[in-house]
Amino acid sequence: MQYLSKNKEDKHKYIVSVIDNGDTFSIKFADGTIYDGYAKTEENLNTVSDVMEVQAEEATELEGYYKGQVALNAIVTAAGTTAGAYAVKELGTVLCSAFPSVSPEQVVTATGITIGAGTLIGLKHIMVNARKIAEIKKFKLRDSMREDLDRIEEYPHALTGVRSRVQELVNSFANPFSAINSESYTTKDLIKISQNVEREKVYQLKPAKSK
Repeated sequence: MQYLSKNKEDKHKYIVSVIDNGDTFSIKFADGTIYDGYAKTEENLNTVSDVMEVQAEEATELEGYYKGQVALNAIVTAAGTTAGAYAVKELGTVLCSAFPSVSPEQVVTATGITIGAGTLIGLKHIMVNARKIAEIKKFKLRDSMREDLDRIEEYPHALTGVRSRVQELVNSFANPFSAINSESYTTKDLIKISQNVEREKVYQLKPAKSK
């Protein structure tokens, strides 16, 4: 799970993942801290799962915020690039006049590297926020499918064509699509399951009885 909060002060307690260590599990927080040695009891796992579900629920309210951040970063990056190109020309004229030993090519190269670095930083921010939006959309899709996912065993072909990792997840957990398992399934997985379930609902064919 990504860090999906506007409040940077809660990074130290925001759970981003649970690491299975066999008989125990570890918790990783958004600030990079990892706590080890938790017993894999139902009580412990339910506590962590509940916390992560609250985080996911709160995150669904932030899609607009992160879209705004992407738009803002795109505008700033584009503006910086345009203004930078003009600044290179002006700076080149000034420096070449003041320092005859400095060539226009040297000015363009030096300032171009600086502008390029700024552009890359802007693009990085755009990609980070775009990934956050994608995860929020995944949780929203999951929530819209909640009823079908809770009854997935009633649809024999729900997992047809779905990755084996997800099939194993469904066979191993009572609540496989909880936020605690969010790193194990993707939006593409959910879409495939949704399509399979819709087909099952349309045709309502009864499976053959086992002999």
